[in-house]
Amino acid sequence: METIDEYLEKKFQQTLQNIDKYTYLETNIQGMDFLYHYTDLNGFLGIFKTKSLWASNAFFLNDSSEISYGINLSQDLFSKFYQSLKSEHVKEILKCFYDDYSGFVLSSNLFLVSFCENGDLLSQWRGYAPNSDGISLRFNLNVIRTLPQIHLYKVVYNKDEQLKTINFLFELLEDLMDYLERTKTKSFLHYLNYWITIFTTIILTFKDNSFSEEKEWRLIYNYDTIENNKVIEYRMKNNYILPYIKIEKLNLINLISGILIGPSSNNQIISKSIEYFLRENKYNYIAVDNSKIPYRK
Repeated sequence: METIDEYLEKKFQQTLQNIDKYTYLETNIQGMDFLYHYTDLNGFLGIFKTKSLWASNAFFLNDSSEISYGINLSQDLFSKFYQSLKSEHVKEILKCFYDDYSGFVLSSNLFLVSFCENGDLLSQWRGYAPNSDGISLRFNLNVIRTLPQIHLYKVVYNKDEQLKTINFLFELLEDLMDYLERTKTKSFLHYLNYWITIFTTIILTFKDNSFSEEKEWRLIYNYDTIENNKVIEYRMKNNYILPYIKIEKLNLINLISGILIGPSSNNQIISKSIEYFLRENKYNYIAVDNSKIPYRK
C-alpha cells in the first residue's frame, strides 16, 4: 500500500512534469548550445578572478516590475482559491499566506543569474552596460545545467501559459489541503513549504510579453532550502545595497567559450585588454569578438 509520503511525492512530480511539458521549463534546449550573460568589465574580472558567478537576490532586480508581475498575476487567483476552501482548519493554516501574500513571496531567499539566448542584443547592451564597457560571455548550456544545487529555467512570456502553470500549482495545493483534512499527516508542513518554494520559484520565471525579445533564462538558487555553507554577501549597486551569493569553484574552461564586446568607441583597447588578461591567465583559447551593432553616442 502506498504511504502518505509516497502519495504526496508522486503528486508533486506529476505536477512538475505537467508544468515542464506545458511551459518548457528546464527542458527546451534542443538545437541550442549556448546562453549569454551580459555584464561590464568589472563583472568580467569578478567572474574570472574568483571563478564564480554572483547571483543577486531576486527582490533587488534592476526592474522591480519583474518580480511584482508574477505576484500581481497570481494574487487574485490565490485569493479566489483561498475563499473557495470549505475547511476552516485549512483556511487557518493558509491565513498568514493569504493576509500578506506579496510579503510572503518576497521573503523567499531566491538568488538568480540572468542569461539570454541572443549574445548581441541592443536592449541588453543598454540595460547592463550603459557606459559602453559591456561584454557578453558565451556559456555552454549543457555545462550550466550540471551546476549543483541550482535550477535553470526558461522565462515564460505568454500569459496563457503563465496562468495555466499557476492553475497546475493551485490544483496541487488543493490536493495537498484535501489530503491534510483526510489524513491529518504530520509531514504536511514539509510539503506545504515544498509547495511554497516551487511556487515562488516558478512565478519568478514570468515576465510581461513586452520583454519577449530578450529570450531570457534564469539560473535560480534557493538559499533557504538547500543545505550549504554559502554566505550572503553585500555590495553597492547604484544607490542601494545588493545582497548576493557566489556560485563558486566553476570550471571556466568548460563553461565559457567566447566573449563578445559591446558597441563602444573604445572597442580596440577593450579587446586588447581582454585578450591580454586571457592570455596571461591561460584562457587564451576563448574567442574574443566585437558586436555587429554600430556604436552610437
